[in-house]
Amino acid sequence: MKRERASVGSKNHPPSTLLAEHKMEEGRFLLPLSSRQQPPSTRQWLLLACRSKLLYLILGVPVIYTLIRQYYALELAITDPVLEAQLFMPLRYFAVRFLAERPRGTRVFSMTPDNAYVINLDKDEARRATFYSKNNLEEKDLPRFAGYHWLSDSTPAEQFDYPWLQTSVRKGLYGDAGCTLSHIRVLQDCIDKNRLYCFIFEDDSRLLPPLTTTRQVEAPDNADAVHLVGTSTKIVPVPYKEPQVAETPAFRVIQGYGALGYVITQAGAKKLLAYLRKHSQPIDIALTVATTLVVYRPTNGFPQVSHVPPTGSSTRRQVNNVNNR
Repeated sequence: MKRERASVGSKNHPPSTLLAEHKMEEGRFLLPLSSRQQPPSTRQWLLLACRSKLLYLILGVPVIYTLIRQYYALELAITDPVLEAQLFMPLRYFAVRFLAERPRGTRVFSMTPDNAYVINLDKDEARRATFYSKNNLEEKDLPRFAGYHWLSDSTPAEQFDYPWLQTSVRKGLYGDAGCTLSHIRVLQDCIDKNRLYCFIFEDDSRLLPPLTTTRQVEAPDNADAVHLVGTSTKIVPVPYKEPQVAETPAFRVIQGYGALGYVITQAGAKKLLAYLRKHSQPIDIALTVATTLVVYRPTNGFPQVSHVPPTGSSTRRQVNNVNNR
């Protein structure tokens, strides 16, 4: 035994190589000491993973925040709505430009007292007078539709049919809820009266040529709605099926804001109401982003409606502020 230990400690068998040798002893391999250590437990692995993820999260939040700010800064810096659509909504742009149905031609929408509305609250007599005077119109030319003033009326039944109404009421934004509900009721009235299409305006809008002179709007024949306001931020040029119809393409709106003035068909009104029943969005956003709705800019001049700041404070904002104090 002594001879064996001496031989182990000899030059032929230095101690440093002892652990690297594999000797069979009772059916087992004698492995290096480091290999015979116990592996980390499941709990230890979980703790290590959590610490790593937490570290990545702490380091990643400022980076993500910076990227988001740069994204919005870039979007604000770009003023070309076609380029905006290409950069920030590429999939939707591709689908509309190359896959969606192309218009065959154009159609004319004529505004008459039977198919036109201006939304106005009963209490806003000054805004009503300003609207008619600024636009050189009388109520018989463009009938007034009574808007919904949420505070002074009872809770409407429609509140439980449209998610945005529930959301805005929960947040105390009764003015926003009343605005969207007013448009919902106009759209429903257009459907109930079996109008082929309707012109809808808010009482702080101003009509521009050629609408003021011809009382007509021209748009592609497959349009569900025509956005008359100059606030369509992302558009897609869509060529006609027959190139000889027009030298320039039609411009389809895939994102924007504002419901100051628009034309909508009966089929479009049904699609928009169905969209509002499923999505928690206000009317001035849903009008342009609803994927089921085909919305164009007019082809005979754009914009045809602009915003006229009210002489006093907005009732919509007043109602919102009162309920959020």
